[in-house]
Amino acid sequence: MTIPKTQHHLYEIHTAAQPALIGEILYAEDIVEIVRLRDFL
Repeated sequence: MTIPKTQHHLYEIHTAAQPALIGEILYAEDIVEIVRLRDFL
């Protein structure tokens, strides 16, 4: 790009692909924590 980085619009900023937030396997500790939070809300 020919303009300085500080003047780029947000949609012009490219980042590396991010990994998925949720894995394929939920561990028992994670499930217990999700249930605990659900009951709290």
